[in-house]
Parts: sequence; C-alpha cells; structure tokens
Amino acid sequence: MLVAAFAGLERMTAASDHAKRQGYRFYSYGDACWLERTPDGTGGG
Repeated sequence: MLVAAFAGLERMTAASDHAKRQGYRFYSYGDACWLERTPDGTGGG
C-alpha cells in the first residue's frame, strides 16, 4: 500500500501483473521495488 501511495495504484497493479505473468517469486524477506521518476516528474513511462 505504501508503494502504491507513491507510484499510483494502477502502475503498481500493472507491475504486479507483469511480475506474476513472468513467474517472478515474491517472499516476505525478498520483496523489492525500484521506483524512479521520469524527467517530467510524472513517474509514467
């Protein structure tokens, strides 16, 4: 929820869906998320 507050729920849902389709594995001790602002500051690609 905290990540969604910064990156936006739609963007994080899309990232999560992509990760599931690609077979990424998520563990409570190994979750990570890289957030990077675009030059225009929107965070969108």
